Amino acid sequence: MKVYFIFANSKLRLHKPVNYLIRMVDRSMAGHFAICLETDFSKTVFEAVAPKSRKIVPYDEWLNLYDPVKTLEIEVPDNKSLAVIEWLEGMVGVRYGYLQVLIIGLSAFLRPFGLILNGININYKRAIICTELGSRFIENFLEYRLKETHDEIGVKDMEIITDELSSSEIKWRQI
Repeated sequence: MKVYFIFANSKLRLHKPVNYLIRMVDRSMAGHFAICLETDFSKTVFEAVAPKSRKIVPYDEWLNLYDPVKTLEIEVPDNKSLAVIEWLEGMVGVRYGYLQVLIIGLSAFLRPFGLILNGININYKRAIICTELGSRFIENFLEYRLKETHDEIGVKDMEIITDELSSSEIKWRQI
């Protein structure tokens, strides 16, 4: 079983302006982040989008909506497979963190605003955005220390984290 961290840009005309704005504000190559779970039977995409997080089967259907620009492939050890599947399934239906997106955007434009909110959890696990799905996965399963709260991590931060993960041996937490 494999997990893929996917950075992508929306193909939908309605979403393109927001996607562009996210890339501009965050100085990132993509406007969206998702996790793809590949088993022997299928490839399923888990993502946080408005109004609630969801999963899309098959992966090819998701490709009709997004254009991947970067991917990190992670082999899941056999003894972690069930926990990974259950965790991803448990994230389906969590409401979208609109306030979180607003705070990240304001922090990018107004540096003092970001300094005031540094380290504050805006919505804990009650609502998530696309990058939080990835940062929470990392926190739960991988030996990697996040430098920011989940509510502060944007697409660019996830790009940096995945670059760091890809440049070293990925270690799984002992649960």
